[in-house]
Amino acid sequence: MSSASDISILIQLIQLAQKKGAYSLEESYLAFSVISKYVKDEKYTQIINLVKTLEDKVNILDKQIIETNTLENSNKLLINND
Repeated sequence: MSSASDISILIQLIQLAQKKGAYSLEESYLAFSVISKYVKDEKYTQIINLVKTLEDKVNILDKQIIETNTLENSNKLLINND
């Protein structure tokens, strides 16, 4: 077998295991990340873009939560000092 066919077989086995729920979410994403480097498919590109968008939105929400908590804590300090 050639190395290309070996990689293809490994990818197929990983995909089959994913479909059977053999991996946690984090493990599935790790496998997906590696597979997407070798399999050129538009659906992989779309998923990568969706995950990046989701990560960006989570980061924005995290910043907003931190700012809100900081503001609430500042207001509590002002009220307690009065």
